Order: sequence, then C-alpha cells, then structure tokens
Amino acid sequence: MQYALTMTFEVGVLVKPTFCQVKFDCNLQLQYFSGSIMARFHKNLQDFCATTTIHGFQYLVDSSLLVIARVLWFLSIAVSFTIAAFLIKQSFDDWFDNPVLTTIESTSAPVEDVPFPGIT
Repeated sequence: MQYALTMTFEVGVLVKPTFCQVKFDCNLQLQYFSGSIMARFHKNLQDFCATTTIHGFQYLVDSSLLVIARVLWFLSIAVSFTIAAFLIKQSFDDWFDNPVLTTIESTSAPVEDVPFPGIT
C-alpha cells in the first residue's frame, strides 16, 4: 500500500524592475510498512548502508559480494571506528589535563611608546 502526497509552493520575488515568480513542486511518497520493530529497523539500516556516503557501508549490504568480503569490510569499518574513538578520547584527555590558558595584559601607554619592529 502506497500513499502519495503532492505539494506545490509558489513564491513571488520582486526584482527590480520586474516581478519574478518561482514555482516549487515536491512529490513525497509514503510507504506503508508492516512488520515488527526489528524488521523495520533492519530495513532502515539496509537502506541507510546502501545510500550513505560513508565509505565502506554500501559493501556491507551488497548482495553481489561474498559473505567473507562483507565480513572483512565490517571488520575494517569496526577497527577504523575503534581507532578513531581511541584517538578522540586521547585528544580529549590531553585537552582536559592541559588546558590552554590565554592571558591578555593591558597597559595604558601611548602608542608612540610602543616599539615598532625593525624591517630587515
């Protein structure tokens, strides 16, 4: 069972010296999906992996690949995310232990008293 919804937006813009009218059409199709929550989650996860631009995820759901190739892709993605999480945690810990302190000292002296750096 499919539902279709069509929306039309008309926007008028006054551009000197003429009036321009722009029309937007948007077609939205809603699909009725019956099944358990896990089946819907699995379907959404497959759709996400097939259409995402994150490298490697499309190979996880590519049915033309052998199972061993998909397992190797999963392992490489898992190792990459694990290393990235470790490096992020290490950077955060380093930042937390050694915060950057910026101190600005101001003096009330005329600009003429500030030495101008030499040009070499």
